[in-house]
Amino acid sequence: YYGIYRGLFSTSIYLIATSGQSSVYGTAPGLTYQYSSSASGIVSTAITGIPSGVQTFSLTGGAVSYTVNVAGGTQGSLALTGLPSIAATGLLSTTNAGIYALTLTPSLTLAGYTFRAGTSPVNYTINKAPLTVTASNASKIYGDAVPALTSVVSGFVGGESLATSGVTGAGVATTTATTTTPVGTAVITSGAGNLAAGNYSFNLVNGTLTVTSASVPDSDADAVKRVLDQVAGLSSSKAGAGAASLDLQIKPEPLEKSPSAENTVMGSNQTQAQSTSMTAPTPVAAPVALARSGVLAVTILQGGEGNTTLASVAFEQNQTTTSIEASAPPSVLFKAAKVEFTDKLTTFMVAAANGEMVEFQGGTVNNRMFIMAPSVEAKRVAQYELNLVLAAAIISLGKENRIMLAQLDGVVLDLR
Repeated sequence: YYGIYRGLFSTSIYLIATSGQSSVYGTAPGLTYQYSSSASGIVSTAITGIPSGVQTFSLTGGAVSYTVNVAGGTQGSLALTGLPSIAATGLLSTTNAGIYALTLTPSLTLAGYTFRAGTSPVNYTINKAPLTVTASNASKIYGDAVPALTSVVSGFVGGESLATSGVTGAGVATTTATTTTPVGTAVITSGAGNLAAGNYSFNLVNGTLTVTSASVPDSDADAVKRVLDQVAGLSSSKAGAGAASLDLQIKPEPLEKSPSAENTVMGSNQTQAQSTSMTAPTPVAAPVALARSGVLAVTILQGGEGNTTLASVAFEQNQTTTSIEASAPPSVLFKAAKVEFTDKLTTFMVAAANGEMVEFQGGTVNNRMFIMAPSVEAKRVAQYELNLVLAAAIISLGKENRIMLAQLDGVVLDLR
């Protein structure tokens, strides 16, 4: 009777995919399943001829069917279906990220048993692959504007690139740093901006803005010290000048030529000085044929009224060459509190160490050459490249005749 009973009343066995399975876009997915005595969830079986425990469904090549061949037991195949449909491609590393409701439909045989699909599909998740949006590091000089900030997207999988991945939009990079942010570092914050992608998520990595030193506040005595160090570093070209020597080969420029014409300063530090003023001040003296020498006072105006420092340079000058070297300063300071300019100042340019052309202004009043540093960057250049500033001023503040240093009472460098 038992054999007749088994033939008339078979036992149902259900094929159910293991719950909670997932993979990541760009990696090969894997799928497991079990035989269950329950239609709504996995209840393990221990039946001869029926596999027990977790089984693997091979997805190689996008397979949607799997052969079962248990010696002396279950025979047949399993069909894998999904929603959204995976019939055309199966589950692959290139299958789009998303949630797929999977069903295993069996075509299996074993005497006394009927194999069925579970009553509810099981969700399989393909997660988005992570991309990294990194804010690019940047730097700036104190006092300069914050440069344009950018970010870079990386981490594409499967040989994809930004152009082929389906990623749209662009990331953003921002900082709270400003022109006056102190020397040091500031955070560049990475943002996803309007980036979007079906198969990728976005991880954000911040960058660093490095602020390097430039001119210090006007009240800082270190600014004057740097100028004095520049003066002390000037050495005579006759004595084998080093990198700080100032040896100018100057060709006088007639007035008829363009006032913006460039004049080349020749020496161990080469640069170009450019006059852009349409009106130049009256030269101090007419050219002379003989070489002149002497000591020229350099008065540095810094901070408020009365904050004045004096240095000096010894010079030798003829029609084509000017040589300058350090000298002991005179004892009398120039008082600049009531200086008034009645003529237009001449604008001239000096190349900073980073190649940027920086504007200065100058003029001659009462036999003194005045050099103004109107910007933060100009003050910085004056503090670190005084030799170039003096060279540019000597060239630019003349008309058709040269300024002869012997007939000047001094040079005033205004860093206020």
